[in-house]
Amino acid sequence: MSVISSQTLCLAKELVRGAVRRAAVARLRGLDDDALKDIGLSRSEIEAAAYGLLDRPAVAPLIDKPIAWRGGNHA
Repeated sequence: MSVISSQTLCLAKELVRGAVRRAAVARLRGLDDDALKDIGLSRSEIEAAAYGLLDRPAVAPLIDKPIAWRGGNHA
């Protein structure tokens, strides 16, 4: 694989990861405080949880498996 193709693939992966994280933030913001408490989060921790920046794990992971790419998994 050429350097350009490799860099393009890395950029594409980061764009998808960012979209997934933004979607997670949006869905979590849509939950009420009781639902957030059920999964071990407070409203102030939503973005940190989505971006993997919590000092402790959430009760349920926001993204529990790697993103599957067409043509195979390039983790």
